[in-house]
Amino acid sequence: MSRSPLERAFEKREELEAAIKAGVGTPSIDRYEPPGRTADRSRLSFLAASEANPVRGERFAPFGARVVGVALDLVAIAVVWFLGFAGTAAAAVPLYMVLPESSPTVVAPILFAFVGSIPFWALWVFNAQGWSPAGKVTNLRSVDEFGAAPGARAGLIRTIALLPSVLPIGLGFWAAAWHREGQTWHDRIARTRVIQLLR
Repeated sequence: MSRSPLERAFEKREELEAAIKAGVGTPSIDRYEPPGRTADRSRLSFLAASEANPVRGERFAPFGARVVGVALDLVAIAVVWFLGFAGTAAAAVPLYMVLPESSPTVVAPILFAFVGSIPFWALWVFNAQGWSPAGKVTNLRSVDEFGAAPGARAGLIRTIALLPSVLPIGLGFWAAAWHREGQTWHDRIARTRVIQLLR
């Protein structure tokens, strides 16, 4: 079975630390480059000898920590969503009084549609940057193959892929409980992993 980049990085790190402790020097460590793709040197790599090693002091996120993180994020988004709808409803009343008679029927639906899309935009931002407010609390980060933030493209894919994870009674989320790297369905589709900072 092929190993993931993150698994290989942990093995390389352990090899380096063992060699240093044994006083035999620093072993050669190759940079991982996926087939058919040249690693972007501007992004964090899995070069274990680097002081900026993104996997140093990290591990695959435990399922329990992910459950807590998702629950906290849902509560935060629900509160913002509720306040947005309440504010829009409160603003719609003056619109009927100030604007021409036909205007509120056009403006109000647009405002409600925008507020209704807040969860999507929030999740996209969270997935693109690799962390959410709950992730800050639980020390959880989502990373790409190189240990860097997923970025806008992978973040969008991960956000859209939440739908097939949710629809079959949440099976896509529960899949992380028995996957060896703790990946959900949307993680696999977007080629991301969730890690937990240990320090």
